[in-house]
Amino acid sequence: MLTATAMFVVAAVAAEWPWWEYAFLSDQSAVSWLSNALLMADAAVALTLTLSRSMPTAWGAILAAALATLSVDEQFRKTASFVCPVTA
Repeated sequence: MLTATAMFVVAAVAAEWPWWEYAFLSDQSAVSWLSNALLMADAAVALTLTLSRSMPTAWGAILAAALATLSVDEQFRKTASFVCPVTA
């Protein structure tokens, strides 16, 4: 999985060459999509482990909910206004 992720990032950089920074800066970039997909996959794994009773129910539910929330938040940037508010 790590090798596939690294190859995906290298391909995204190659596609944006010579301005490789754009592969990481845009919210519509491939790397942004990959980050969102990996967070959602982690949430699914946490939920699966919780339902199969491989981890405690309370901790698994909290972890799955937190990872799913992070995935959604990364897509829509709801907490960005709290972290670095933009003033006009």
